[in-house]
Amino acid sequence: MKLPGEAGEHLAARAALLDGTYREVAARLPTNTQIRFDDDGRLHLAALKPEAEPASLVRLRVAVRAMLPAVDLPEVLLEVFSWTGADRAFTSIAGGEARLADLHVTIAALRAQPAVDPGRVFVVGHSMGGKVAPRVAAAEPSVAGLVILAGDAEPMHRAAVRVARHLASLDPGAGEVAKLIARQAAVVDSPDLSPSTPAAELPFGLPGSYWLDLRGYDPVAAAAALDRPMLILQGGRDYQVTVEDDLARWRAGLAHRPDVTIRVYDADDHLFFPGAGPSTPAEYEVAQHVDAAVVADVAGWLAPRGRSGGGGGPGCP
Repeated sequence: MKLPGEAGEHLAARAALLDGTYREVAARLPTNTQIRFDDDGRLHLAALKPEAEPASLVRLRVAVRAMLPAVDLPEVLLEVFSWTGADRAFTSIAGGEARLADLHVTIAALRAQPAVDPGRVFVVGHSMGGKVAPRVAAAEPSVAGLVILAGDAEPMHRAAVRVARHLASLDPGAGEVAKLIARQAAVVDSPDLSPSTPAAELPFGLPGSYWLDLRGYDPVAAAAALDRPMLILQGGRDYQVTVEDDLARWRAGLAHRPDVTIRVYDADDHLFFPGAGPSTPAEYEVAQHVDAAVVADVAGWLAPRGRSGGGGGPGCP
């Protein structure tokens, strides 16, 4: 560190430097408009004005957002755990294991609660949660019905390409990200995809086992095989899960079902926030309320239904 042998010499030099700095600052105080002392001798500093974000930072934020799954992160983790068993590598604070295979135990415990009607336990899923809701209901016969909000039916890797290209159309700086996701999606479609395919070559860094399972899952077919009523809701301005690419699949696959009700809210985005004009990721960053009509429709649809006496809705429009 090249320090002198005597500490006193070094400390004296540091003290002189500090004293000189203090005096230099004090000499500039009379002309410094950013600093003032009040009558009690307290120092006040003027607030710093925020600097404008550089264009590169804005592009980076859009690019990173485009690389993230079009679902909530907890949903992705739960799905990965259910397909790979990775949750068994973790132990809770209480010492027990988190086993998604024990979902039926959770539902049974819910149905046993005095305040819960055991014949009226419904599964409600949003986005990818809506996609897997039929799978949950198929595994648990006691589920009375499904409410699917903006449930994606298009294969997720292909939807990711569509969404990435949409974001690149809003910001050309995200074009390279869109190309990367397209290349990764092609690997998912490849017959050579296997559990050993490096996750870095696949969308969102999710493992090959995840994509193999998801590739073989058809949410519409799974829903059509169920004998439960369903309410499927969709935002008209949603660019992640769309009327054309996703809802059209639900409609086609469930058109024969009188116990399936489908409703579209033209002004709503993916989070069912009402608005106007094309939806953008920036809308999600503003605190808002879910469209009151959506809340009322879900509550109204659930109210009369149960496994023993619940009928279907007016059917698919």
